[in-house]
Amino acid sequence: MLSQRKIWLAAVAVAQAACCAVVPVRAADDETPGGADTNRFIPSDAEVVAVFNLKELLGSQLVKKYNLETQMRQGIQQNKEIQQALQATGLDPLKDLDSVVLAGQANPQQQDKMQVVVRGNFDTRKIRQAADQFAKDNPEKLSITTQDEVTLYELKPEKTENKPGFAAFADKNTLVITPSQEQTLKLVQAGGKSTGNLNPSLQAALQSIPDRNKKVMWLALVITPAMKQQMKQ
Repeated sequence: MLSQRKIWLAAVAVAQAACCAVVPVRAADDETPGGADTNRFIPSDAEVVAVFNLKELLGSQLVKKYNLETQMRQGIQQNKEIQQALQATGLDPLKDLDSVVLAGQANPQQQDKMQVVVRGNFDTRKIRQAADQFAKDNPEKLSITTQDEVTLYELKPEKTENKPGFAAFADKNTLVITPSQEQTLKLVQAGGKSTGNLNPSLQAALQSIPDRNKKVMWLALVITPAMKQQMKQ
């Protein structure tokens, strides 16, 4: 479900979108994941960070002009399976989700530390109840355990060659997903606090993005020697 290749492709997709659709909208404070607060959820050895601000997108003139929010909501309502899942968890993605932060290693062959942080407003009690029922009905897709007082959701892959993903709530506003149980626990227990100084090259890249807390999407990437070698090929 959360294969390393899929995570990397997601980063590439965000990068492509960011290149052609970075839309300035209303200013946000430093606590938004697109602003200075982003650094709290970036591992110290990260070489790539991609951020998608859903709240900013929904507030943009483009969405308002073409009434895209209504179209997205209609699309959700037309999918019975998604609609049932949202009702069970009490989640309205167009109202409750704020942003997605993707961070990790730049080399797609070394994605064992890639992490996804979803910010929003979550009813964790309702989500746990819905997840318990889903895990009971679909043990091959989801299992739930508790370690060090943290509830861990193991997202099992559909194909045997893919690695599982481990999700947990750091708080009612933060869901983290990583490829390993240890990494997810560490991120949750840190509570979004920095685990060390960022890669200097990545820090420089982040600082070079003007008004990043006003962007719908943005990407910061360190071009490593390994990537340069791949580009030559």
